[in-house]
Amino acid sequence: MTGSAQERLIRGLLSPGAYPHPVGEIRHIETHISHVLLTGDLVYKLKKPVDLGFVDYTTLARRRHFCEEELRLNRRLAPALYLEVVPITGTPERPRVGGEGEAIDYAVRMRAFRQEDQWDRVLERGELTAAHVEALADTLAAFHGGVRVAVPGEGLGGPEQVAAALRANFALTRRFVPGLIPEAPYRHLEAWTEAQLARLSPVIAGRLQGGFVRECHGDVHLQNVAFLGGDLLVFDCIEFNDTFRFVDVMAEVAFTQMDLDSRGRPDLGWRFINRYLERSGDYAGLALLPLYLSYRAYVRAKVAALSPDADKNRIRALVALAMGYGQMRGGGIVLMHGVTGCGKSTVSADLLARLGAVRLRSDVERKRLAGVGRAASAAAPERGIYNPAMTQATYGALLDGAETAVNAGFTAILDATYLNPAHRNAAKALAGRLGVPLIIVSCQASVPELERRIRARAAEGRDVSDGTLAVLRKQLHHTPLDPWEAAHTVVVDTETADPSVLAARVAERLAGGGAGRPAGR
Repeated sequence: MTGSAQERLIRGLLSPGAYPHPVGEIRHIETHISHVLLTGDLVYKLKKPVDLGFVDYTTLARRRHFCEEELRLNRRLAPALYLEVVPITGTPERPRVGGEGEAIDYAVRMRAFRQEDQWDRVLERGELTAAHVEALADTLAAFHGGVRVAVPGEGLGGPEQVAAALRANFALTRRFVPGLIPEAPYRHLEAWTEAQLARLSPVIAGRLQGGFVRECHGDVHLQNVAFLGGDLLVFDCIEFNDTFRFVDVMAEVAFTQMDLDSRGRPDLGWRFINRYLERSGDYAGLALLPLYLSYRAYVRAKVAALSPDADKNRIRALVALAMGYGQMRGGGIVLMHGVTGCGKSTVSADLLARLGAVRLRSDVERKRLAGVGRAASAAAPERGIYNPAMTQATYGALLDGAETAVNAGFTAILDATYLNPAHRNAAKALAGRLGVPLIIVSCQASVPELERRIRARAAEGRDVSDGTLAVLRKQLHHTPLDPWEAAHTVVVDTETADPSVLAARVAERLAGGGAGRPAGR
């Protein structure tokens, strides 16, 4: 079918008589590779007979194949939305969806959802919450854990493929310099990208070898996430090109974080990426996150530049965002400090969103090391998973994650009691070795309030912490901070603290207004 024949077909599909079911007002949406027809409760998506290099839908057989692939792949994350592949019969002028006779084209039949439930719209209304993006992170972490893993030698996700994808963006946008894209940022980004590719090539290869290149969704941004009947759906997976879909999982989640950043909600971006890291345990992937964040922002700039109604200000803002990801420097290490129930995790969650930081939690990492589920209770002071060897391993895991985060350009928040001076000394030694500041955020509350929180947490039964009243009573007799530590501590009364004021104080200290650089310790 030629493009002109399909145009006649689309006009024919605007007639209610083309459908085997009642329809409402039929709406037509066209993209560069698809036609979408909204008929009421059902939606039909057809492939355009085009060959754009990265996508080839030129034959009927290929369009059928990719309709079937779209169905298969999208049912992984949106089974309620994607129903079936249907033939279109008849003639372009008088088509019939699902009719008898020889197929002239194929379409994916889907359930409709309210456009106002699409996440970009939800965000515009100010209704997208941290709980929503954390639920998306949970969904993606579970999804990535169950999809096909790329095999080295398949030509997917290795250093050569990653380099080719990134270089292609600069080649495609060179003609927009300096009209839409300023020359200096373009040259800087291109040079920085080449330097990162050279430096990180062994890491990219190791990630492929380690199984982190997987058959992902490939296009997880807010316009491809929606609510349907209260359920979260991620739809419109890339089905037409294996290279775009088989990517490092960190490249997948970088797109979502970048999209939240570009829409003015970096706080939600940090809540999203931290939840993903917490669920997946893939802190090693942080080494590649700045590169992939920059890549995703520049891809968005490229798409905007290629648009017929290119918005110069929007394009330049995206280029600036891409550059910003390449200019991140490790801000330091923040140690949370305090007894169970004092509010460390609540405070650290607010700090990570306001500061833009990576958080590692001892409660989570301890259970990960032990192979115990997050919700499982394992409370037994100094026994079971709380024995000294496991505690030492847990604090070691926090330091390993912090080192990776700081080396990648991020601030690290270590969320643990840090009541033991030996654990604090180890963190100070790491900060000294990395040459970054360290501050302590000591969370405090009255004993009655601590006890109330612990009882409430136990009654809810949803928190990862195993802190009990018995644990609290033991911790209340901890060794106080030494003079150096006390001088580099922000004390927080979690019953009265203003989160924005606290974040400003911590940020000021990290920037050099009172954070310690414990060299040689």
